[in-house]
Amino acid sequence: MNGPELIETLRQDILLDIAKPYLWRDEALYRMLSLGQRTFSEDTHCLEDVVEIVTEPDVSTYKLEGTTLRVRAVGLSEQGPWLSPAVHRGHLGAKGSPIYYVTNNTKGEITFLPTPDKEATLFVYRSRLPYCDISDTKKPEIPERHHEALLHFTAWRALLTNDPDGNHSASAANHEKLYLQAVRDAKRRYYHFRMNNDPRISNPAVRR
Repeated sequence: MNGPELIETLRQDILLDIAKPYLWRDEALYRMLSLGQRTFSEDTHCLEDVVEIVTEPDVSTYKLEGTTLRVRAVGLSEQGPWLSPAVHRGHLGAKGSPIYYVTNNTKGEITFLPTPDKEATLFVYRSRLPYCDISDTKKPEIPERHHEALLHFTAWRALLTNDPDGNHSASAANHEKLYLQAVRDAKRRYYHFRMNNDPRISNPAVRR
């Protein structure tokens, strides 16, 4: 579903907010849908891609894109061989072709060891946050099979933010329950998928 289709489904099938003036403005629903997409991405790591980092001689630490949640693997090509996510003390201060990488999530950085001694392209497999908010012109980035979770998240938040008499508390709690169940199901699915599709399983590591 695209943005307008999500809004229409929310109004007609879930919130029953079809009479104007609406209880929830489109702008408010889009904000909650976007927050739901970001939260779902953080909870499940369902968005993944590969980004390239071009190393420079004598530079070991590089900034990761701000949308990065977790680095899954780093390869010398898209098919490997693969760097190890650990530091061997014997390579601290050494220079050469990288064998290890270390991530600093607080600073949003990745460090390669030994320190690269030449320009090279490394391929970083990562999970990430969405690039854009959902809007009239921007579709959700998470797979469509998870759009129902977005609807439950948005309905949960919408009902809580417009309920002065507490009449929506039970419905809000039900949508929260359904959203959290969708997160658990997605996490289980992606865990098994990654175990069976880890690029490092069928390709060798960098020789030490």
